Amino acid sequence: ENWAAEIASRMVSVIRSDSERDVLWRRLFPSDLRPYLPVRWTEDEVTLSGSRALAGGCDAAYFSRAEVAFDVAADDQKTLTVPATTEEVEYAMDLVQTRTCRITDGSGRICRVLAPVFDMINHAPFPNAEFVCVEEKEKNGDAVSSALVVRCLRPISSGEEITISYGGRGTTSPPWRCLFNYGFFVSEEGDVGEVRVLDRNGSVRRFELSADEVPFELVVAVHEILRAGNEDSDGDVGEHEEVSLTPEVARFIANLCVEAVEGLKKLGESENMMEDMSVPASLCKDLRESQIRALKSANESLRIFAREEESNK
Repeated sequence: ENWAAEIASRMVSVIRSDSERDVLWRRLFPSDLRPYLPVRWTEDEVTLSGSRALAGGCDAAYFSRAEVAFDVAADDQKTLTVPATTEEVEYAMDLVQTRTCRITDGSGRICRVLAPVFDMINHAPFPNAEFVCVEEKEKNGDAVSSALVVRCLRPISSGEEITISYGGRGTTSPPWRCLFNYGFFVSEEGDVGEVRVLDRNGSVRRFELSADEVPFELVVAVHEILRAGNEDSDGDVGEHEEVSLTPEVARFIANLCVEAVEGLKKLGESENMMEDMSVPASLCKDLRESQIRALKSANESLRIFAREEESNK
């Protein structure tokens, strides 16, 4: 249950170890992951991403990481002569966050592992390999040994990079999740943008959408806004009332996409005033561009849909 704290505690030991194996492994670690992980950025840096979803993830992770750090420190007091420093614990948690693999063992249980060499294999949206846990009985007796292996998913050419998937939707997509979890993202996962809707109570609701996916909740929210503008309606969508993506709703959402693009461009203009492009600023720029692509494509698709629907009537 507390796998992050358990692995982080072990990584603190690896960081301090003088054994030849651990020293060799440490040489493969990045020296500093802070610039790449949004949870370690300042609030202003996160804001430059233009993603409220990313900002919300960082807010939630702040408290969960604090709990892990507390558990690691408590464990280290029992096992280490000199307690781990705050910097060592934070670095260990960064390594766990970005280099831990999720696998299924022989009994079907989902496990988290951080293993030398395996943690060097890169992610790809369409990988050519996967991690598997193989369990075999020992030759002498009934004892079972486990081994972590890399198994190809298709023929791999000579010189071709071996890649795996770090996870599907919710882990490496949408792009902000991959950036949040691993410190990078790839657009091949599918660009996603955010739009804001102000409901009748004055509350701001945010929705993620793409060129080919509009959440039903967004359609319902827009229906309620349009009904509220009708003097003969109370604005609420009835329990048995049919809600669909009509041309009017599609154009309303398309306009929301245009507004969101303008907001992201203004963020970019403020960033351009900075003297140098830091790693967080560069990643924020890439994420904004990803969102802009998604919003522009969604805007275009929604307007085409509205025109086609009206022409078919």
